[in-house]
Amino acid sequence: MIYYPCFGAAPSWHGSSSMDDFLRDSLPIEKDVEGLCHTYRHLLYHNTRYVQTQAAGDESGVRRRKCLLPCTPLAVVKILE
Repeated sequence: MIYYPCFGAAPSWHGSSSMDDFLRDSLPIEKDVEGLCHTYRHLLYHNTRYVQTQAAGDESGVRRRKCLLPCTPLAVVKILE
């Protein structure tokens, strides 16, 4: 379990962002319970409500499910609509 911010404003070794950004974006979408990883933030920005994932052990391959959206940004999107 990760509580943000872990490293504060410490710069990252991989670019201009912080280490917290690296940790948050390295989580797979199946494990992200807050909806803060890059995939969910990208889908929220583009107002995409469903994500297609690879189903484990399924021969058909693709599973469609609702996006996990953080409540505050989702409220802003609803207000702007």
